Amino acid sequence: EEYKKSSYSEKNELLLFRGQDVDMPLLPKLARELKIKKDFGIRCLERYNFHSIELMMLEEFKRRAMPFLKAEPKSECDWVSIAQHHGLYTRLLDWTENPLVALYFALINSKYDNYSVVWLLRIDKKAIVKPSRELDMFNQDSTKIFKPNFISKRLIAQSGWFSIHKYIKKKDGFVPLEKNRKFKSLLTKILIQGDSNSDMIRQLDACGINSSTLFLDLDGLCDYLNWWQL
Repeated sequence: EEYKKSSYSEKNELLLFRGQDVDMPLLPKLARELKIKKDFGIRCLERYNFHSIELMMLEEFKRRAMPFLKAEPKSECDWVSIAQHHGLYTRLLDWTENPLVALYFALINSKYDNYSVVWLLRIDKKAIVKPSRELDMFNQDSTKIFKPNFISKRLIAQSGWFSIHKYIKKKDGFVPLEKNRKFKSLLTKILIQGDSNSDMIRQLDACGINSSTLFLDLDGLCDYLNWWQL
């Protein structure tokens, strides 16, 4: 009933989804993983802030990635999008237009005795930025939302979007989206009990949502066949 009264379906608004196998803050992987490593006292990380580490990893990614790419990315935005989609720690957080894709990612690695999460984000289309050459992803005055260029089959298959999280230099960190004044009122969290995972994953497969269709490579195909047979 709440969604019938809301205006997310109007032409000037968009509904995005994010699935998580554990209930954790809406922070980019850069913030989550490096904080854990810094908290464990890894000395080489203590000399740098998150932003410096991010730039160093991205530069090394660009230097080494070209043999694996069919074409050179045309902008910094494309580089970061590709790096994020292949697992590099960046300030981006993954979202999707497809609620079934979000549900898949919430369920596929979750534990039977735990619960997973699907987030809904209702945004005004005016808050969306375009992934152009002029977009400076590292100097945003606030957290933004953007749809990446179609530079990867995975991005297309997963109907991928990203949030670009503003880096706060004084705190050497990022504000979780659910605590961001601009976004927290636009978020809804749905909890899913772990004991229903298996049935829902099979229902998603019947709808064409599985690792083979979402990853579109041999790794995805093999993951799917292993699940399908076992």
